[in-house]
Amino acid sequence: MAFANDLANPGGGYVVCGATEERDEHGFALLRRTGLDADRVREVQGRVLARCRERVSPPIAPLVNELPADDRARRVLVFVQPATSQAHSFRSDREGARYFVRVGSSTVEARNGLLRDLLVRKGVLEPWDRRPCTTATVQDLDLLALRDALARMGVMPHNARSRRCCPRTCS
Repeated sequence: MAFANDLANPGGGYVVCGATEERDEHGFALLRRTGLDADRVREVQGRVLARCRERVSPPIAPLVNELPADDRARRVLVFVQPATSQAHSFRSDREGARYFVRVGSSTVEARNGLLRDLLVRKGVLEPWDRRPCTTATVQDLDLLALRDALARMGVMPHNARSRRCCPRTCS
């Protein structure tokens, strides 16, 4: 589910079942395809797909690939989850729904600013600069600060700073 929410890798990610990572004599990662027997393949595949359907909201449906293992009687399962345009939450047995994202090679719970960033990127929340302030009035505007900010952004020409009135009404 965190791969569907992924912020840093818009392509999503994958989970491999039936492989172990070891180190060779030089310290490099070495993948051992230990595999799962046929009964375990069906069990793991069924459990993962059921959890993605029943505990993830909105549900996700990862692609499932079976690859050969080092032992011909076993298979490696690979679940591929593309990133989606929605924010997905996961509900466990004991706790309410929580959001998870990938940060580097780790899965972490999205809280505070990370959760807000996820929800804004997925379109659940409006960005802060697009949210109206319903209690603001015209008297709250600082026209000098607005003029300086517009000039810094290049929206208002620098020579307009010295004019006392708006160029449209005075021309």
